[in-house]
Amino acid sequence: MCISPFLMIDGLADAGETDLAADLAERFCRMVAMHGFGENHDALTGVPHYNPAYTWAVSVFQILAAEHLK
Repeated sequence: MCISPFLMIDGLADAGETDLAADLAERFCRMVAMHGFGENHDALTGVPHYNPAYTWAVSVFQILAAEHLK
């Protein structure tokens, strides 16, 4: 699940939609900071469904925080 938000945010930024990309990056980072780095998060609550220490989520968090949350 975590690679999908990254691809969407990266594509929006490349298309010039930098405000929307930054907003989504902030929301993703806030969600995983609150609920953990799960593999698959509930779309409404943000609570991970399983695997609470998924490395993709950590990688995406680090990239988004470095690139979009300045």
